[in-house]
Amino acid sequence: MPPPGATLVNSDAHLDLDKAWLPLHFLLTGTAWEGDEPGCYLVKGGEELADEDDDLGYSSIRALTPDQVRRFSEFLRPLTHDALRQRFDIERMVALEIYRVSRGRVISRDVEMPYLLDAFDALQSFAARTAERNEGAIAFLT
Repeated sequence: MPPPGATLVNSDAHLDLDKAWLPLHFLLTGTAWEGDEPGCYLVKGGEELADEDDDLGYSSIRALTPDQVRRFSEFLRPLTHDALRQRFDIERMVALEIYRVSRGRVISRDVEMPYLLDAFDALQSFAARTAERNEGAIAFLT
């Protein structure tokens, strides 16, 4: 039992995309850091809550309103795994420095796509649940 006055957080109220966030952003927008709303909401959009100069350890902290979360969820809903596979362009992703290739490292569609599709499924579910609850979200990049 939590102490009096403590706030409980739903276990499904948090999503960590690990290293998938930037490749997912590319699959949603075709860009590294840009894109049209609401597809760009992983890396831009919403209200900035902290400057990059802040010593919080984050490069970006943004608040998305319930309406923005709903729009993002609606954007994600019709996307299929096949559509995302077609958008995966390793040469372009390397050129945009979404993937950095060091000596001896090979980026493989067969390795990356299952990881990205799992992350996409989690993102799609998270956005749908959050929109259903009419809640906003905080997006932060480290």
